[in-house]
Amino acid sequence: MANQHELDDELVHMDELQRELDKHEINIEDFDQPIGVLEPPAPLMVNSGSLLKNAVKLMAEHNVGCVTVVRDGKLIGILTERHLLYRIADQCPDYEKDLVDDYMRKDPVCLKLTDPVKEAVKIFRKHEVRHIAIVNNDNEPIGHTSVKGMIDYIVGFFSEEILNLPPHPIRIGDKHADGA
Repeated sequence: MANQHELDDELVHMDELQRELDKHEINIEDFDQPIGVLEPPAPLMVNSGSLLKNAVKLMAEHNVGCVTVVRDGKLIGILTERHLLYRIADQCPDYEKDLVDDYMRKDPVCLKLTDPVKEAVKIFRKHEVRHIAIVNNDNEPIGHTSVKGMIDYIVGFFSEEILNLPPHPIRIGDKHADGA
């Protein structure tokens, strides 16, 4: 059982962490910022008509969950690992013959770098997707964002100390085996 000195130290430390958290308060206005604050990575692209195996290999090599599918440089679809898993549950692909076009999500909802962060949140929720292509005014992919990117943005408002708090800090009145 913790002694009073340890409890006092823990409470002082928690107060310090709360003051640190207050300095980095997240506001609703932070979600009005342009999507560019999420620092979206450059898109991985494959051409329409590419073999499915090449798209899957590209995602694996780059450790990402999506590739954008283009025709003449314009976005026509997005292939995500999640969408692919749902599709192969119904039909086993022939990776040597099947084309990315047969497995991609056609005409995906997309964003521009100037769209607010809150639009990405709405799209993630409404369309139940984890990845969103980001395009320029000519519908050419220039990036993508993901639920993970959104989480990273939100986590950025918290200090390391807050993020690394133990799951069960010392608490006054710890229960004993006898229930007292």
